[in-house]
Amino acid sequence: MKSIFYSVFFFFLIFNLQAQECSDELSMFNESAKAEIFDDAMPRYSNLVENCPKQDIALYIRADKMFGKMLKSEQEKTDSQELVSLKIENLKLRLEHFPEKSPIGLVYPSIGKTMYDNKIGTPEEQLNYFEEAWQKDSKNFESPKGIYIYFLLYNGLEDKGEIELNDLFAKYDELVNHIESMKDKQASLANDFLEKIELGERLTIKESSMYSNTKIYLKNYDKIISGMGKIVSDKTSCENIIPIYTKEFDDRKNNKKWLEIAASRMNAEDCTSDPLFIKLVDALNTIEPSSKTLKYLGILASRNGEFKKAIDYFNQAIDMEESTSEKAKLNFMIAEYYMDRQAYSTAKSFYDKSLKLKPSMGIAYLRIATMIEKSANNCGQDAFEKRAVYWKAESYAKRAASVDAGIRKNALKAADRYKQLAPSKQDIFTSEKQGQTISFDCWVGGSVTVPAIDKK
Repeated sequence: MKSIFYSVFFFFLIFNLQAQECSDELSMFNESAKAEIFDDAMPRYSNLVENCPKQDIALYIRADKMFGKMLKSEQEKTDSQELVSLKIENLKLRLEHFPEKSPIGLVYPSIGKTMYDNKIGTPEEQLNYFEEAWQKDSKNFESPKGIYIYFLLYNGLEDKGEIELNDLFAKYDELVNHIESMKDKQASLANDFLEKIELGERLTIKESSMYSNTKIYLKNYDKIISGMGKIVSDKTSCENIIPIYTKEFDDRKNNKKWLEIAASRMNAEDCTSDPLFIKLVDALNTIEPSSKTLKYLGILASRNGEFKKAIDYFNQAIDMEESTSEKAKLNFMIAEYYMDRQAYSTAKSFYDKSLKLKPSMGIAYLRIATMIEKSANNCGQDAFEKRAVYWKAESYAKRAASVDAGIRKNALKAADRYKQLAPSKQDIFTSEKQGQTISFDCWVGGSVTVPAIDKK
């Protein structure tokens, strides 16, 4: 009995010693890799991969960064092909040993990017990694550059005639919708931090870092959408797609998916005045009435000056629509119609609905700021209060800049202009209203707090 006990004890002692050795080796590797002492880090990495492959996922995360730095180093360029192979193998080892912490949507695009950036494999082999990631784990496929390369490679298939133009447009819509949903997550975070700032609360160091990161993410996502748009810009012009769709219509008029993509492209490119658009909508509506057909019928009604009919179609589309992003766009369209007719209170209610559904829709904040500016003379009891409403407009413009990198520059310009139109420090000093709360009984509603100033 004693011999069994000592055998088990000896086994666990050896195991713990090995675990400690692995832990120490990983710590030393990490320090060397961080300090870019690659001559020391590389043999430690090889030792860890061979003898302690399941020690900690940190091994593979740090190694991936190390190989990335080595590939950028002038000193290591002569061994670039070997380094690329090691980087790719490292990602595969991470997936093998820590599958639960290595989403395919994260790892496969990293492999695909590495192959693409370093011209490893054929475009089809590179594309396979992105396609696998998209099909199996699109939720975790969040790399802006990865999405862009994926679309670039997919576009190459259309250039070679291996897929139809509509397939490319379908992929474009899929990826843009995916990016928009990621933008909404970041914008929602930014809004939370903005609310704290507007309430006079100070962000923690961690919150400040997260707030800064939201701006970086939003900027990168807008760059990717813009880049993808440029890729398809020549292919999506009305001059290009109308002849193609006209030629294909008779053969495809009973194909729901084809009709949806064709109508979507014509709408996106503002080709709705062409008679073909009406034919597409009628064909879609005959097959199966949907939120999309109702939206298009609303567009046609508004083009004919039938405002009430258009709004009715859009509201019906909202009721049928399942996508929150599409619901947001429909509410925005309704808001635009009411804004054009100076029904600002109603317009704001629809802009608010669109923002609740899609927090990254900064243009809606900017529209509300514009309506406030146009209503300034009708808000407030005296000249000071009428100008104080510009602080409200300024806050909306700042929020637009914070959640939507695409309009950030214009939004900040607008915010600065509203600040100039609001009461000056001298006005505040003269009015003796500093620190007071001014409530607005016009459609704008809400209130502002007059800034405190130093009287010295």
